[in-house]
Amino acid sequence: MEVKAQETSKQNGQAETDVVYREIQCIFSWVDSLDKNALMRNLKKYNLNPTGSLESLRKRLKTFLKKKKLASANILCSDIKTLYPYYVVLDFEATCNEVNPTDYPHEIIEFPAVLVNTEKLMIVDQFQAFVKPVINPELSPFCKTLTGISQEQVDAASEFPEVLEQFERWLAKHKLGTKNKYAMVTDGPWDMGRFLYGQCIYKTLLSAV
Repeated sequence: MEVKAQETSKQNGQAETDVVYREIQCIFSWVDSLDKNALMRNLKKYNLNPTGSLESLRKRLKTFLKKKKLASANILCSDIKTLYPYYVVLDFEATCNEVNPTDYPHEIIEFPAVLVNTEKLMIVDQFQAFVKPVINPELSPFCKTLTGISQEQVDAASEFPEVLEQFERWLAKHKLGTKNKYAMVTDGPWDMGRFLYGQCIYKTLLSAV
């Protein structure tokens, strides 16, 4: 009897999970139906970055709403211990052309970060700054369309070293790396491996000239 009860409970739990994921699919369909202005309004509503291409806005909103739905259903991370009390979520925008050679020097032109409390599943604070590129100071038409960033925004911005210092002060304000343990999170290897690492390398080389 006990085994049957456990099996029934497991089946009921799976059925509830299936319902939640069907609801998430409905949410995704709704997000896909939104135009860019509607996406920007919803992202602002949840204190998320409202800039970028149509596809990146949809992806950002879908990711947030999926996590929100899973958390409300007590599905998110139910059997995994949280290793870090805080996540700093990074999503850089960088210079680019429609076709980039393998040695193209991508430069960060937007430095956004969101501080997330993993226990409360809530956004604590945000950091955002545009960055002035120096190797390729003029944005390509493709880059402006892809990122939603204008030439005027980067022309009026500070260069990377100053923005990095601002970001470090923002981390220090929240005692990240000292009192509070945290991890940096991105949606792929490009942000850290190509953009941030490459930016630091380029700046070191330029400073040595």
